[in-house]
Amino acid sequence: MELPETFFKKYCIKNTFFLIESIPYNVYTIPKNDGYFEWYGKKLGIEKGESFERFETLYLESQKMNVNKYIGTTGKTYTDPTLLELVRFAHEEVINNNKTELQKEISVIKQLLQKDYFVCNGKFFDLSMKANGHALINGKRYQIESKCNYNSENFEKKYQTFLEKRILEGANLGTKAKTVLYDKLANNGYYKEDKNIGFEKNEKGFFIYAIVDPYVLYEPNNECYYSFSSAKAGVKINKKRDKIEWEKIEVITPYIHPALPELEYKPFQKVCVGVFDYSKLEKLPPADAIKELIPKEIVRMLQKGYWGQHDAWKPLYKHKEFERQRVEPGSFDQKLIKNKRSSK
Repeated sequence: MELPETFFKKYCIKNTFFLIESIPYNVYTIPKNDGYFEWYGKKLGIEKGESFERFETLYLESQKMNVNKYIGTTGKTYTDPTLLELVRFAHEEVINNNKTELQKEISVIKQLLQKDYFVCNGKFFDLSMKANGHALINGKRYQIESKCNYNSENFEKKYQTFLEKRILEGANLGTKAKTVLYDKLANNGYYKEDKNIGFEKNEKGFFIYAIVDPYVLYEPNNECYYSFSSAKAGVKINKKRDKIEWEKIEVITPYIHPALPELEYKPFQKVCVGVFDYSKLEKLPPADAIKELIPKEIVRMLQKGYWGQHDAWKPLYKHKEFERQRVEPGSFDQKLIKNKRSSK
């Protein structure tokens, strides 16, 4: 489904602006009411523009009218029926089943733009709040950083991919439309950032997963800290006859961790879950069981399930393979420590 150029790309190319919580604050050479921007001794005006979320709503509505035509002209062989059924189960029963008409779904642009930016010549520069910042907007000072995370071209591609999924999801055109959607999701995967849950097909099968953010573990036996990068972890699901079955939790990405059996960066390792009892979940319907595991339990097992005693495959203090991840106190944000007991 080919989408026309979005409003956002056009705006980025034509304008210079601060992007704060999906709202543009445009820069002008004359004074304005919403703040100012000091740049090499020159004072520029800032004026609040209209929220991009409204433009996105209008864009989505206009494109949904083209879905009928797209569905009717798509002549192709779809992914095998079993995989489509797994996609349907993951998408409808596990991830999106709780959505009601009263709940407002987060906009696509807000999902993608998690930070604030300064946009100039189609390039996105990180924006941070600092007391000595060069820009004063709504009473707050901002500093433009040198790091450029996006340009309008690569953001546009990512944005259109997410918009296409949203258009097909909201089309409500029946079985054929859903088949087109699920076929695309089977091949491209799906991740719902606000819920931290997604699914993908890879070389080992079909997985429903969560993203575990970077964290630091404390090892009480040698009083040291060890940093761990982000990881993708989840459960593999299969369909046997008319029943959906799920397997135990494993890391999907190459990873090293005390709760994993191998002391090298390998993907698809089963996680040692300690005292966690799978048998209680096995009595639940598959969708309910998976929702209990993802993302809450998966994140807990990797970030908070280690105490450095007899609860791990490979204790941190005993194996040199973990030394490369050892970090000094003060070299990281204290909020990253996930397993150190309170002194109280």
